[in-house]
Amino acid sequence: MVNTMISGKTVLVLGGGIGGIVAASLIHKRLSRAHSVVLVERESQHVFSPSLLWPLPKAGVFAHGEAEVVPNNIVHVITGAGAPRSFEGYGSCFIEIGDGRAGFGSGNFLAEPAPQVRLRQPGRLLHLGKVAYEKYWLYRWF
Repeated sequence: MVNTMISGKTVLVLGGGIGGIVAASLIHKRLSRAHSVVLVERESQHVFSPSLLWPLPKAGVFAHGEAEVVPNNIVHVITGAGAPRSFEGYGSCFIEIGDGRAGFGSGNFLAEPAPQVRLRQPGRLLHLGKVAYEKYWLYRWF
């Protein structure tokens, strides 16, 4: 969960997980240098939760997807530019099953009356894709 507070020309982002990192980075990119963005995380070390076998895959999809929308809305409030957006529930995620294999799910996780998600058969190639994506994600946001 990401909480934000706007005070003068400072935007405070509470929570340095997937959503907080993406939101703080995008807000920083979209605002002028007259504004500062402060990211506060209570843990002293970052744990990239998608690398763990036990986190719910959907949680990262929601955190990242919502963190792509929130900066737009914060910049809109501060500058008046653009229009408010909302997270529609689309995303994708790797599903680690162990033994060097992973599956992949993509679609609308919030569709009603039920999620509309396509699941790909687990395999070693998808596990390698998951590892490559984790490296890309960490490189991009850190």
